[in-house]
Amino acid sequence: MSIHFSSESIGIMVFVAAVCTLLPLIYLGYFKAKTGAKLSSFFIGIGFSVLFSFLGEYLVNILLLISLGLGKIIHPSIHPVYAAIYYSITAGVMAELGSYVALRYCMKSRPGKENAFAFGLGKGGFECIIYGGIVYITNIILALFVNAFGVDNYLQRLGIPEAELATQRDSIASLANIPKELHLLDGSTRVLALIMQAALAILVYVAVTYKPYFKFFPIAIVLHIIGYLPMYLKEVKLLNNTALIMSITIVYTFLIAAFAYRLYHNQAST
Repeated sequence: MSIHFSSESIGIMVFVAAVCTLLPLIYLGYFKAKTGAKLSSFFIGIGFSVLFSFLGEYLVNILLLISLGLGKIIHPSIHPVYAAIYYSITAGVMAELGSYVALRYCMKSRPGKENAFAFGLGKGGFECIIYGGIVYITNIILALFVNAFGVDNYLQRLGIPEAELATQRDSIASLANIPKELHLLDGSTRVLALIMQAALAILVYVAVTYKPYFKFFPIAIVLHIIGYLPMYLKEVKLLNNTALIMSITIVYTFLIAAFAYRLYHNQAST
């Protein structure tokens, strides 16, 4: 079986990797120069993303899906709707809980809306760089090696056991056959998630800073859950209309960002 990555596909992957890797860093540099926000706020955002959105979600999934046996029900092949809703809820709750803990207890030496935004940029930027940057860079390297050596020669050079060759070959073939539109959708989704994370950090900041506005914390959780639901519905193959997913996500993210922008410049003024 001959597997080849088209130059157009590789070009699109390079574009996605470059945008998702550089955009958060370039904007961070611009925002710091404009507002004087501390770089440490960005890295705290990264740390809390790892702690809550990665490690935290992993532990919750072990507890609920494995220890309590909910995985028998909440599984894409059994109840895809339940699975999509469950993963959206855990992602939203853990991410915004992490924002609340960080902004309430760990950002006291970095006060102000500017540092809160830089924190959110770090949270969203980390996921953008990991999923849209590093993952795509890895895929680009794989594509170049497969095109240069052939898939069988490439797998042999990696020392893949004979029993796993067919599985690995099928996986690479699936990657090579992904339409360029899906690569662009994936990259766009990561950028929109970055914008959403930064915007929701402002809502949580307002909830932490101004007691009458504590309601913005649960609102941020709900908005996060709803915002990530189309992505998880796509992953369980219940929503495959690329144009519909992008339209919903763009409009939804724009509305959240516009609301957060107003908070930033009005109620969140310092």
